[in-house]
Amino acid sequence: SGLVYYWTPDRKLMRLSLMTLEQEEVYAEEDPNAPLPASSVSPDQRYVIGMTPRMKGKGAPTFQIVRLDLKEKKREVILEHDYIYNPHLQFNPVHGKEILVQNNRGWKLKPDGSIERPNPDPGTTLFVINNDGTNLRYVPVGPPITAGCTGHECFVADTGKILFSTSWIMKGWEDSELDKRFPQGNLFTARPGDEKPTVFPAPTHRFNHVCASKCGRYFVADSHARGGIFHKGRIYAVSLVVGNLETGKCRVLVEDTEASGGGNQCTHTHPYLTADNRYVIYNADPGGIPQVFAARIPEGFLESLS
Repeated sequence: SGLVYYWTPDRKLMRLSLMTLEQEEVYAEEDPNAPLPASSVSPDQRYVIGMTPRMKGKGAPTFQIVRLDLKEKKREVILEHDYIYNPHLQFNPVHGKEILVQNNRGWKLKPDGSIERPNPDPGTTLFVINNDGTNLRYVPVGPPITAGCTGHECFVADTGKILFSTSWIMKGWEDSELDKRFPQGNLFTARPGDEKPTVFPAPTHRFNHVCASKCGRYFVADSHARGGIFHKGRIYAVSLVVGNLETGKCRVLVEDTEASGGGNQCTHTHPYLTADNRYVIYNADPGGIPQVFAARIPEGFLESLS
């Protein structure tokens, strides 16, 4: 859309056009104590959603998904759930009728505001709800079906499919192993309600962050094929891989992003394809300075994946 949303210090939600640099106020939060949702915007620009904790009242502490209606200028809770402390909320980018939610099973909010971690961890899964919070249905990811989701997932255009990566087993710094249930790879697609997901065949890669193209045909993901995610404050030679979800072919676009992948999110690659499939945008911090990069997709590169 070319539109960016941001909150001001005086609790006003602004919409900025990157085309014209014009900005307008689209919502003002009058309650000084209300959390400000800022996870995803519907493609028709009407709704903004976000997760907030609820610390008081029946069933507390728990988590809420709050939706701002920018047309009616109202705030409403559309879902409460105990295990969505890190939900990665996403509207379907094409029609906006569905919301994707990450479900960290067993990770619960405690009365003091901290998170209670389960031991053993039952593994992260995903579910989809309608954009009004109804009709919750799970995606087949996480034990016992697959290894736990890495926490990186997205809609695949309007296909009804979800693209996601799952964790792998580290046997040593440069010795990793895929889930024995799916030795072909750790990148999957699935629809809510499917019995099992479809694996993208790429056994030499260890995919982490993922993003589907606007057209739904391609994906980009960072791969940690030569080691674990973190080692002495940096990721070892993280590459960027572009693949075709229809043909099952993929190629390395960037051999080494130089992203350290430390605790700060700006050091994680978070790659995505631009709407015209001409560039991959990603983060990296060569020399310790976080920057945003654009990797140009060469002529004939995507065609070679057909």
